[in-house]
Amino acid sequence: MRNIQKQILADYRRDFSKHVPADMLPKVNMVWDAIPAQLARENKKFMYSAIKKGGRAREFENAIQWLIDAGLVYKVLRVAKAEKPLKFYEDPEAFKLFLLDLGLLGALSDADAGDALVNNKA
Repeated sequence: MRNIQKQILADYRRDFSKHVPADMLPKVNMVWDAIPAQLARENKKFMYSAIKKGGRAREFENAIQWLIDAGLVYKVLRVAKAEKPLKFYEDPEAFKLFLLDLGLLGALSDADAGDALVNNKA
Protein backbone atom coordinates (compact mmCIF):
# COMPACT_ATOMS: atom_id res chain seq x y z
CA MET A 1 0.00 0.00 0.00
CA ARG A 2 2.78 2.45 0.87
CA ASN A 3 4.30 2.04 -2.61
CA ILE A 4 0.97 3.01 -4.16
CA GLN A 5 0.72 6.04 -1.86
CA LYS A 6 4.26 7.09 -2.79
CA GLN A 7 3.33 6.76 -6.47
CA ILE A 8 0.26 8.96 -5.94
CA LEU A 9 2.45 11.58 -4.24
CA ALA A 10 4.93 11.45 -7.13
CA ASP A 11 2.04 11.87 -9.57
CA TYR A 12 0.79 14.90 -7.63
CA ARG A 13 4.27 16.42 -7.76
CA ARG A 14 4.39 15.91 -11.55
CA ASP A 15 0.93 17.45 -11.85
CA PHE A 16 2.10 20.49 -9.89
CA SER A 17 4.66 21.18 -12.60
CA LYS A 18 1.94 20.92 -15.27
CA HIS A 19 -0.82 22.97 -13.62
CA VAL A 20 0.75 25.43 -11.18
CA PRO A 21 1.98 28.71 -12.67
CA ALA A 22 5.78 28.56 -13.00
CA ASP A 23 6.37 31.51 -10.66
CA MET A 24 4.29 29.86 -7.93
CA LEU A 25 5.56 26.26 -8.32
CA PRO A 26 8.44 26.46 -5.79
CA LYS A 27 6.09 27.89 -3.15
CA VAL A 28 3.45 25.20 -3.73
CA ASN A 29 6.13 22.54 -3.35
CA MET A 30 7.47 24.18 -0.17
CA VAL A 31 3.99 24.37 1.41
CA TRP A 32 3.20 20.78 0.37
CA ASP A 33 6.46 19.47 1.84
CA ALA A 34 6.00 21.45 5.07
CA ILE A 35 2.58 20.06 5.99
CA PRO A 36 3.75 16.97 7.94
CA ALA A 37 6.19 18.99 10.06
CA GLN A 38 3.59 21.70 10.66
CA LEU A 39 1.12 19.12 11.94
CA ALA A 40 3.70 17.44 14.15
CA ARG A 41 4.54 20.66 15.99
CA GLU A 42 2.76 21.94 19.04
CA ASN A 43 1.95 25.18 17.19
CA LYS A 44 -1.63 26.26 17.47
CA LYS A 45 -1.53 27.63 13.94
CA PHE A 46 0.26 27.34 10.61
CA MET A 47 3.68 29.01 10.81
CA TYR A 48 4.92 30.57 7.57
CA SER A 49 8.39 30.96 9.05
CA ALA A 50 8.58 27.16 9.36
CA ILE A 51 8.33 26.89 5.56
CA LYS A 52 11.06 29.42 4.92
CA LYS A 53 13.04 31.54 7.33
CA GLY A 54 11.33 34.92 7.41
CA GLY A 55 8.35 33.56 5.46
CA ARG A 56 5.20 35.66 5.52
CA ALA A 57 1.54 35.03 4.71
CA ARG A 58 1.60 37.24 1.61
CA GLU A 59 4.42 35.13 0.21
CA PHE A 60 2.62 31.78 0.56
CA GLU A 61 -1.11 32.55 0.57
CA ASN A 62 -1.52 31.98 -3.19
CA ALA A 63 0.28 28.63 -2.98
CA ILE A 64 -1.92 27.55 -0.06
CA GLN A 65 -5.04 28.67 -1.91
CA TRP A 66 -3.96 26.72 -5.01
CA LEU A 67 -3.61 23.52 -2.94
CA ILE A 68 -7.03 24.13 -1.35
CA ASP A 69 -8.67 24.83 -4.71
CA ALA A 70 -7.09 21.67 -6.15
CA GLY A 71 -8.71 19.67 -3.32
CA LEU A 72 -5.38 18.41 -2.01
CA VAL A 73 -5.47 20.09 1.40
CA TYR A 74 -8.08 21.27 3.86
CA LYS A 75 -7.68 24.56 5.70
CA VAL A 76 -9.11 24.17 9.20
CA LEU A 77 -9.57 27.38 11.15
CA ARG A 78 -9.02 27.58 14.88
CA VAL A 79 -12.05 28.57 16.92
CA ALA A 80 -12.02 30.57 20.14
CA LYS A 81 -14.84 28.49 21.66
CA ALA A 82 -16.29 25.11 20.86
CA GLU A 83 -19.84 26.41 20.75
CA LYS A 84 -22.44 26.58 18.02
CA PRO A 85 -22.28 28.11 15.55
CA LEU A 86 -18.53 27.59 15.16
CA LYS A 87 -18.46 30.19 12.40
CA PHE A 88 -18.96 32.91 15.05
CA TYR A 89 -15.74 31.91 16.82
CA GLU A 90 -13.40 31.28 13.86
CA ASP A 91 -10.02 32.99 13.70
CA PRO A 92 -9.14 33.37 9.99
CA GLU A 93 -5.50 34.08 10.86
CA ALA A 94 -5.03 30.86 12.83
CA PHE A 95 -5.37 27.65 10.86
CA LYS A 96 -3.78 24.28 10.13
CA LEU A 97 -3.49 22.53 6.79
CA PHE A 98 -4.39 18.85 6.52
CA LEU A 99 -3.78 16.56 3.56
CA LEU A 100 -6.83 15.15 1.83
CA ASP A 101 -5.93 11.62 2.97
CA LEU A 102 -4.32 10.33 6.16
CA GLY A 103 -2.52 7.52 4.32
CA LEU A 104 -0.95 10.05 1.95
CA LEU A 105 0.08 12.17 4.93
CA GLY A 106 1.84 9.13 6.38
CA ALA A 107 3.57 8.46 3.07
CA LEU A 108 4.59 12.12 2.69
CA SER A 109 6.08 12.10 6.18
CA ASP A 110 7.71 8.66 5.76
CA ALA A 111 5.89 7.45 8.88
CA ASP A 112 5.53 3.71 9.27
CA ALA A 113 1.84 2.84 9.00
CA GLY A 114 2.18 0.13 11.65
CA ASP A 115 3.60 2.57 14.18
CA ALA A 116 0.77 5.02 13.59
CA LEU A 117 -1.88 2.36 14.04
CA VAL A 118 -0.37 0.06 16.64
CA ASN A 119 2.31 1.84 18.63
CA ASN A 120 1.03 5.41 18.21
CA LYS A 121 4.59 6.70 17.54
CA ALA A 122 3.84 8.72 14.39
